[in-house]
Amino acid sequence: MQDLGKTLVVIGLVLAVIGGVILLASCVGLPLGRLPGDISRKGKNVSFYFPLGTSILMCVVLSAILYLISGCGGRANSRSGANANMPPEGGMLSNEEGFRR
Repeated sequence: MQDLGKTLVVIGLVLAVIGGVILLASCVGLPLGRLPGDISRKGKNVSFYFPLGTSILMCVVLSAILYLISGCGGRANSRSGANANMPPEGGMLSNEEGFRR
């Protein structure tokens, strides 16, 4: 239960930092939410807004940051991914090694 509390505190702090960065970006003049590609439609009684351009920009930026944080693609473990169950060169995997998940 203590781990859950720490995780929630960290998530809250990260969200607060992201909110601060967005507020700071709007004060500096970065047009987040008003980029080309953001869809905005206004009618008499209804308005619709979908920040498509901003979403794509945020996705690219966050993906690049997480890629760098994770150690450039997580290449540290050479036996992970699609080739994890392939036998090493010149050898065979035992039943225990090949089917463990």
